Amino acid sequence: MSRTEVRPPPRCDGDRDGQVEGEREREREGEGEGEGGARRGAPRGRALLAFDTSTEQLAVAVIGPRGLGEVGRGGGIGDTEDISDISDISDISDISDISDFVTTVSAPGGAAASAQLLPQINAALAGAGLELADLAAIGFGRGPGAFTGLRTSCAVAQGLGLGLGCPLLPLDSLLLVAEDACPDPADGGGWVAVAMDARIDEIYGALYERVPAARGTGTRWVERHAPALFTLQAWNALIDGHAQAIGVLAGSALASASALAPRLRALRHARVVSTEHDRAAALARLAFAAWRAGQGIDAAQALPLYLRDKVARTTAERAAQRTAQPAAQSPAQSPAQSPAQSPAQSAAQATEQSTAQRTAQPTAQPTAQGMARDEVAR
Repeated sequence: MSRTEVRPPPRCDGDRDGQVEGEREREREGEGEGEGGARRGAPRGRALLAFDTSTEQLAVAVIGPRGLGEVGRGGGIGDTEDISDISDISDISDISDISDFVTTVSAPGGAAASAQLLPQINAALAGAGLELADLAAIGFGRGPGAFTGLRTSCAVAQGLGLGLGCPLLPLDSLLLVAEDACPDPADGGGWVAVAMDARIDEIYGALYERVPAARGTGTRWVERHAPALFTLQAWNALIDGHAQAIGVLAGSALASASALAPRLRALRHARVVSTEHDRAAALARLAFAAWRAGQGIDAAQALPLYLRDKVARTTAERAAQRTAQPAAQSPAQSPAQSPAQSPAQSAAQATEQSTAQRTAQPTAQPTAQGMARDEVAR
């Protein structure tokens, strides 16, 4: 069986230790010889890696001085031309400045994520002209999302973080959808309601708002309703309760191909974004913002965000659901709340229902972390 290799920085012993290390330092300082002139790379520990495998689309982003991938450049991951004198990610003062320093890779995820993530990380690093040793932190999509995808993302992040000794940046996978739907801070437009298809007639949902940053420069995201698992009735009630504040509805549950879309509450004034624009670019922006905000944690503390402990229904449960569906009212037929119930009351009830469904996060670390850690140490 073939083995995926994550290339660690070269190690050596014996009399060549000093010689090889000296060559590596000269390369990092732009003194090493090579085709086309000197090689200029980011200083050790001054680049970011981020990845997300919570959906059917795998996304990887590298933020560093030589990353010139698909974000804002129109090029491929092989572009490694230097474009400025910035050689340290900490020299970038604002998130709007990172577009020229990002390399992205997008690939099919889902069931393939566990086999594809490490090779795609290698591809992104190679395209940026960086190495694992150049990383200052690693961002990972913690969920909510597909069970296997979350375990893969967390396990690989833990293995790399422990092997490299760098902090991890847990990233909200639903916030990633909001960032992708509203990439321009100047757009405004009110709150963003994210609804992702969680299968079995349920939704992973959350509400976010972009607000001015505390220091008066730029913006930041705040949660108006934390990620939760919703029934369709509870989600529609939540939307009704905050209808005036919501300006954007985003997520896979709204796609025309989704069986949930016709049954979800629609808002005439809200913009609907049901398809992804550039998930990897949005991932890069969130990772950079989290790093700038000092949100890194120790690798041992990283855990996926699970909102469901049951991923399938029995035959009897499915039959009961089919029997109950004809009696359920469609959003297009009548309002979700009764005349005696206000929108605020409906929203409060929806919050209680979704909170009751959330499960405690598992304390056991994913067993796959050892594999990734071994690859780094090898």
